[in-house]
Amino acid sequence: MKKENEPILPPDGANNTQNNAENGTDEIKYQVFYGDSEEIARALAVAHIIDSANERTVDVERPKIPFSRVFAGLILPLLLNAGAIALFIVFNDAIPVWAFASVCVLIFLLFIKHFVILFVLAYQKFAPVSLRTACRFEPTCSNYMLLAIEKYGFWRGFFKGIRRLLRCHYPNGGIDYP
Repeated sequence: MKKENEPILPPDGANNTQNNAENGTDEIKYQVFYGDSEEIARALAVAHIIDSANERTVDVERPKIPFSRVFAGLILPLLLNAGAIALFIVFNDAIPVWAFASVCVLIFLLFIKHFVILFVLAYQKFAPVSLRTACRFEPTCSNYMLLAIEKYGFWRGFFKGIRRLLRCHYPNGGIDYP
């Protein structure tokens, strides 16, 4: 006789353990067959939920950030702006302020693509796993940003990436390549 709080276990034939010949591991398949009782089906579902919760591991790709990206996105623009500032200080009377400001804006516009790519790579490398796995799309929003910038150029790709970030919530999701 079954006790009231005793867990319901499937009968011996309903264990559904099969040897997977492809990778040499035991794979447990939880299947409910026609004629199984509701108690067996519920027990199999609970066992599947517990097993999947215990074995859940998330593998997040952490890209390496090459020095060329750091140089193009951060070091070179800073050096060029420092050079522009030095020229402005040395030739204060000869260079008008509007020319200095336009050179700084031009340097910013020339290297913003490299800076944004460096920022996305740094996010992918250092963001916590819980944040990285929260994306509801495939590819992830950060990968989408990189792909969109590569495919459409900086301005159009950047705004496509921002629109994708704004869509990354329930009920949206799925496969969405740029």
